[in-house]
Formats: sequence, structure tokens, C-alpha cells
Amino acid sequence: MHLPSALLFIALALILVVAPLASALLAKRAKQGEQARHARYARSMLILWGMTRLAIYALSLWGQRPADVGFAPPTDPLFAYGVVFAVIALIAVASLRRTRLPGGDYSERIRLIAPMTVADWLWFVPVALSAGLCEEFLYRGYALHVVAQFTHDVWIGVVVSTAAFGLAHFYQGWRGVIGTAIFGLFFALVVVVSGSLWPCMIGHALQDLIGGAVVSRRLRELPPPAPSAPPDAPAESV
Repeated sequence: MHLPSALLFIALALILVVAPLASALLAKRAKQGEQARHARYARSMLILWGMTRLAIYALSLWGQRPADVGFAPPTDPLFAYGVVFAVIALIAVASLRRTRLPGGDYSERIRLIAPMTVADWLWFVPVALSAGLCEEFLYRGYALHVVAQFTHDVWIGVVVSTAAFGLAHFYQGWRGVIGTAIFGLFFALVVVVSGSLWPCMIGHALQDLIGGAVVSRRLRELPPPAPSAPPDAPAESV
């Protein structure tokens, strides 16, 4: 296999396979606390920008540019931006009207990543902007178009990239996987119709920022998580 083809598939495998597996693994090892959140934010940005750089390089070896996978203005800006902003606004209003977060495991998982302090927000804002730019480029741009090119079916690209996007958020639990997959499907349809990632990048970043603010507010209304119980001490030998 030639280097361009190899890198194309390596980048695709990182997006479709490695990212979801890493998310599932990190979900089991996640820790509470401000320092742990900051480390998680830094790691997320490093991974996102590293994968984006690799994907752009793989495309260049294949003779393509970011514009070829949607990093270009939409064909109908009024429609594309209007639809995205309208949906984000509706979701924001619905989130604000919700009186509390879903209970159980979801609240504990989302507490691991939600910004709770000013220092958290100094990290979270660039993370949200990075997610809007990089995740849209990786999933709705690179993965969708590369899968569509090799299968000759854009809808296979939509389904595969959407499923991978949802599973990459497994650290939020199955509720998070389903929610992000629905968002991913919406953004994928916008890209297919408009030919542009730009409205989705802006909408994605806005949704993360609004969601972070709403979730942070709701979490403050909940009791703090109980500390982990220490393991039982081994019995002394007689």
C-alpha cells in the first residue's frame, strides 16, 4: 500500500475505531476534581488537533484539500446558518426550561467534564472551540467524505461517521452516546445539503458552550458526590 493510501486509512481508523475505544477506556478510569478536569481538557485538545493535523496531511498526500471535504462556504448561507442557529436556540431554550439533570450515572459522568469554576472555564472555552472546529472536520468532513468516496454512497458515510461520533463520547455513558449521535446526524445532514462544515462548526461550539453553562448550573443544585469508600483492610493473621 502506498504512503498516501496508508495514511488515509490510518487517520480514518483513528477516528472510527481508536477514538471510541479510548473513550470507553477513559470512562472507567476517570477521576473527580479540578486538576483532573484540567488534565482532561488539555488531553482532549492535544488529541483533537493532532488528529486534525494528521487528517489534513493525509488528504494532501491524496491530492485533496480541506475545502474538498467541506471546509468552504455553504452554497446557501441563509438556509444553512438559519437552520443550525434555530435548532441550537430551540435546544438551549429546552435545556433552560428543564428543572434538573437526569439522575443516576449520567449526572456523575457529566460532572467529570463540566466546568464548575472560573479556572475550569478558562480551559473549557478553548476546548469547546476546538471541539467545534476539529470534531466537525474529523467526523462530518474527513470521515464522512472518505467513507463516501470508498463506498460510493454518501449515506454510508453519514451513518458510519455518525455512529463513530456518538461512540467517541462513551465517557458520558449511553445517554451521552445517543444524544451526541443525534447531534452528529443533524450536522451530517446539514453538511450533505449545504456542502459546508462552517455552520456546523459554529453551531457545535455554541452548543458545547451553552450546554456547559446549563449543566454547570444544574450540577451546583445537586449534592456533591460521595467520596469513594476505601477498600476493606485485610484481616490480620492470627
